[in-house]
Amino acid sequence: MRKAVSILGCVDMSNLGDVFLLKSTLSLLGQVIKSPEFYVLCFGHKEATLKHVQGMKITHAPFTGSGTMNVATRMKNWLHAIQIFGYITLNTIGIKCVSEVLKKRNKAVEIISKSDLVVFVAGDYISDVYGLIPLFMHFGNLLLAKMYRKKIAFLGHSIGPFRSLLGKIIGFFILRSANGIIVRDERSLSIAKRFSSDHTKVDFLPDFALYALGKKNLADVRTNRSNLKIGIVTSGTIWRLAKNYDLGGEGYSYILECLIDWLTGKLNATVYLLVCSIRPFENDLNVAEQLFVRLQNKDHLSIRTCVRPEDALRVFQELNLLISPRLHPILFALSIAVPVIGIDYNAKIAEAMKMFGLEPYVLNFEKINLNVLRSLVRNVLANEKMIKSVISKHKLTLASSQVYEKRVLSVIGAE
Repeated sequence: MRKAVSILGCVDMSNLGDVFLLKSTLSLLGQVIKSPEFYVLCFGHKEATLKHVQGMKITHAPFTGSGTMNVATRMKNWLHAIQIFGYITLNTIGIKCVSEVLKKRNKAVEIISKSDLVVFVAGDYISDVYGLIPLFMHFGNLLLAKMYRKKIAFLGHSIGPFRSLLGKIIGFFILRSANGIIVRDERSLSIAKRFSSDHTKVDFLPDFALYALGKKNLADVRTNRSNLKIGIVTSGTIWRLAKNYDLGGEGYSYILECLIDWLTGKLNATVYLLVCSIRPFENDLNVAEQLFVRLQNKDHLSIRTCVRPEDALRVFQELNLLISPRLHPILFALSIAVPVIGIDYNAKIAEAMKMFGLEPYVLNFEKINLNVLRSLVRNVLANEKMIKSVISKHKLTLASSQVYEKRVLSVIGAE
């Protein structure tokens, strides 16, 4: 008999990290659950969502929405949350006829009700750094799963930071209610154990994307770098956050412009502006295009879209250095031993770089300045071979595929 598994979370196939996380989660659960049948609640379009994993029965349940976005999409998200809370309330007080109408109109209600296991796929949405909407959506889906008495697992998450009391209260309830939690960094492990009612149901594994990357043996890829090439990941998220921080009179955009002009002019480097998410509400492509217009030395510049793993591999293997405020491009680069400078805005990048022994190559977003960034670039380029050796050494110490499968099995208690 097949075991029905709901896959929930902020999963979007227009984002490189989400592609890896979904693929890893499906692959992992496919290894530890006998004859699984997956129901994937996914943002955006079908695209290649379900061709990543072969030999599994998967139903795609599209839902348009996400965490930080325009007014129309915010309204859709709030409507989604209201429907769920309305369904729970009506069922609680016994008004079944109206609740059945809501059940047919809401995909989350439909798929959770017929699942044996509800999995919230990896990410960093158990926090309020992106606002309260994603947290409320997790909270509503969690309440729904509890109402149906389903087993609940959070796999591969970052926890926090929480900037508001309400966010902290909701995060506390989510962590107390889960049957099993696997976090992806030591800081989150500490928070999860503090919030959880049972420390034995909390575990740690490096980011789940490394499970998919590790199985591909990407470290064996032979790179071909005929001249100095540097990739810089653009991010609409960090562009918005920059408006809320005092960067010592130098805005993040200005710092990046000056850095790229220095790279293409002084160092004669080829610079790729890398777009690893094409979600409309994040505008990463728009950021790259706006940046490109303002830059000098355009014959040394190009914009590359790297949402699909095969596109990312083709571009990343050319690089001498990657500079990124996004986590999964960093992990992808490190998996093929490309040196990285991480721009950290919510601790997850610092934690990931720490696992690879690269703490000196992380810049705190709030304290970033041009001189420090230039100095770090010089340091990396002067010590590229040594850094590649450090990356390769630490990669060998990360958890094997078997360890991932064993720990996930322990947390979800599958047969």
